[in-house]
Amino acid sequence: MAVGVTSPPESPNTRLRRQAAARRAAQSASSAGGSSTPGSPAVPIDPVLRGPAGQPSALQPTTVENNTDNHRRRRRSPSPEPYRDLTPQANQLLSNPNKRLKAGSASDLLEFARARPDVRLMLLYHSLLQAEDKKQDTIVDTWTMPEDLKDNIAMLIFAVLASPVITTYRNSLIPTIMGLLRHHGRLPEGLAMASMKKIRTYISRTATNQRSSIKKKACLRSSIKGKWHITKLAQLLLAKAPDLQVTSALLTRLAFIRFQLVNAPTDKVKGDKFWPHVSDKLQEMTSAATDEADLSSVLKSYLDNDEELYTKGAPKKPTLASFDELSDLQQRVDMSAALIEVNTVQEDSDADGDGGNGEDGDDEDEDIFS
Repeated sequence: MAVGVTSPPESPNTRLRRQAAARRAAQSASSAGGSSTPGSPAVPIDPVLRGPAGQPSALQPTTVENNTDNHRRRRRSPSPEPYRDLTPQANQLLSNPNKRLKAGSASDLLEFARARPDVRLMLLYHSLLQAEDKKQDTIVDTWTMPEDLKDNIAMLIFAVLASPVITTYRNSLIPTIMGLLRHHGRLPEGLAMASMKKIRTYISRTATNQRSSIKKKACLRSSIKGKWHITKLAQLLLAKAPDLQVTSALLTRLAFIRFQLVNAPTDKVKGDKFWPHVSDKLQEMTSAATDEADLSSVLKSYLDNDEELYTKGAPKKPTLASFDELSDLQQRVDMSAALIEVNTVQEDSDADGDGGNGEDGDDEDEDIFS
């Protein structure tokens, strides 16, 4: 025996739509037959949709109001401006000896004359942008970086590289130095994008030179040969940076770097391997520390070992500045250096390149800011 299939119950929304369609069909049939009487009953409303007293719910009106607006004559929307081919006018301009254009510009004008209004607007905006680009190129060709800006960049790069809290020496310093220049109001306002590119290129090149200088020409190598005490090394390193002061943290960081220069494999010392090697060892030490106290203890061991090996010029009582005694510049530099993330995406490919200071020669010590 076949089992009957029961259809799912009809939802209230479906029922309402079905009843409304039935009413519309009945009204249409009544109007077409012309037999409608005032008292003729309408299609009944589903009891489910009635109100409490059996009356139609407020949400279900029994009459359909005629919308007189539908019978009003609609106004036509204004027609778009008729298209006109302006080629004759363009040719007339081009034939004028005083208004002639180069071949390429003449072709552009004829293309503009034949284009639709919306395309003409786009071509006009493109020409404005092109003119602005040429203007920017002209500005950068004539713009020369001021010497005081170069000096500020060199000073800030050195301050960041000499910071005892810098987290890596292998990443690009461009974002950090640009931020410091803006903070201290040392970046000229209103520079074109191309001029800013010149500044970024100069920062990258200067950072490369100074990394090389700090390793070789700024006394690190000489300090090892001469057995200089770590305090003397720090004082000589900061001699040309009056805004920077020697701190205990700086002594510790320099001792760590000097240890790496002495103990690193030969292939990690020469060429472009040294600063990435220092960065790797710094990251390795930080990751291995269980907490801040453990990290401080490890760093202190580097300083103790350094002071035992290098004693020449040791002060009886070194004067070291606390963080509160540092200049606003040095405090800001330390905060910025601590935010430099170890990120291979932003790694500086010239982190230790020769930068004009080759690693194979025996150059004498020179001014790190030159």
